[in-house]
Amino acid sequence: KVEFIHGNMYDLKINDNSVDCFILVQAFHHADNPIYLLDSIKNKLKKNGIVIISGEPNFGFFSSLKHIAYHFIKFIINHKRYRLFHNFIPGYSDIFPPDKLKGDNHYSKFEYHLFFNKFNFSYKTYISKSKNTKSFILFNNVW
Repeated sequence: KVEFIHGNMYDLKINDNSVDCFILVQAFHHADNPIYLLDSIKNKLKKNGIVIISGEPNFGFFSSLKHIAYHFIKFIINHKRYRLFHNFIPGYSDIFPPDKLKGDNHYSKFEYHLFFNKFNFSYKTYISKSKNTKSFILFNNVW
């Protein structure tokens, strides 16, 4: 049985341990609190359940170089007092800052790894180079 649930992704009105599969399409990177979201999903997910996260932004090599170049240009010319809030050696969020208009948060490969491991999910990553997106399948490893 397939049931679509529309509502607040932080406040799922579902019984614990009752869902076989969650599918998040172009949604996870909009979560302001991905830890809380994964905690909520983990509680609702059945033993051996899966979570499919699709449509996450993926930055390839040339896109990354472009963003790094933008960082250094803005730093050198001190665009809008850029140096006040950023270091010369950029962090991931300097290169890929959140997009406040779209509500996008850009997570690094390491951040995804930390998120998923925190809740004991094993996972597989799939990259779509043609769409510049990545997807994950998370497997519920029971504690």
